[in-house]
Amino acid sequence: MNQEILLLGGDRRQDFLLKFLQKSGQTVQDYRRLPASFASFASPLSLIQPEEAAPLKEAVSQAHWILAPLPFTKDQKNLFIQPEAGETDVLPCRSADSPSAAFSKAPSAASAGAGPRLSIGTFLSWLKPGQTLFGAGIPSAVQNYCLEHQIACVDALAQPSAAEKNAMLTAEGAICCAIQESPGALHRSVCLVAGYGRCGQALARKLKGLGARVTIMEQDPQKLELARCRGFSCLPGKTLPQPEELLPFSYLFNTIPAPIFGQRLLTGTKQEITIIDIASAPGGVDFDFCRESGRTALLCPGLPGRFSPEAAARILYDVLISLPDFPAGKGSPSAAPGIYHKQE
Repeated sequence: MNQEILLLGGDRRQDFLLKFLQKSGQTVQDYRRLPASFASFASPLSLIQPEEAAPLKEAVSQAHWILAPLPFTKDQKNLFIQPEAGETDVLPCRSADSPSAAFSKAPSAASAGAGPRLSIGTFLSWLKPGQTLFGAGIPSAVQNYCLEHQIACVDALAQPSAAEKNAMLTAEGAICCAIQESPGALHRSVCLVAGYGRCGQALARKLKGLGARVTIMEQDPQKLELARCRGFSCLPGKTLPQPEELLPFSYLFNTIPAPIFGQRLLTGTKQEITIIDIASAPGGVDFDFCRESGRTALLCPGLPGRFSPEAAARILYDVLISLPDFPAGKGSPSAAPGIYHKQE
């Protein structure tokens, strides 16, 4: 095994990450796309071992640094690697077959990477002790597997600095989705931000800067107090609000990855509400009810990769080159603004 770098799958963030690495003089094996002939398999290699998989298997086995797809997976079963002939980008937050502006978008086979695919289990079986898997939002099960098999696993978003910057990009993308999908304006609108973690805080701050009146919904007492100290209105945190408490809001931004906004709560919202759900799939909103009732509700994962892929890739690149064991390139890459430095 050498110091070879392998880049796998992902969205447009990987395109820019490859560009940054090549510009710094790194030699990178490029597997951002799977050949269209690559057989689809999700069974153990002992049962199915297509010839088309051999080059990729060898590349994974021989590389020292493996840059995982961004996002790692869309369906929790397969790595997100698109076929060569597939679309590499989609319109933000909108499914191509949506009949009208009032629609719900839930994960579909197409968005999850239908067609040629590589199962997570098969991919993990190719890894060897001593390798390093690098990515963002790597599932905990994958991280545990790596720990058990002496494979280094680095999740860039576990670094506070990188997570903070990524949250800013996510907030910008969510606001862009809201502007695209609503006939109204955010200025002087009444917005509810559910969840006051990194993304919720970034969203609330940017919405306030646009002149929106922002209310925070959060169950953590410390985060709720922080929101109040920053001048935000807050819904009581210990229990879910009553449906009628949601009536004033024209926009709902959900960051909570739990089924909070079911039919009972949503019946209290105005029908013209715009709901932007940026929580991990399947989100926290009853999209079926929204579709049936004519409410605009969108599940919008991976916003940095859709709206600001270059900036998002730069965040990951800064983390990657700051790792002590990452090989130095042949060139002299310039230090990026806000580079993350590993704490001693």
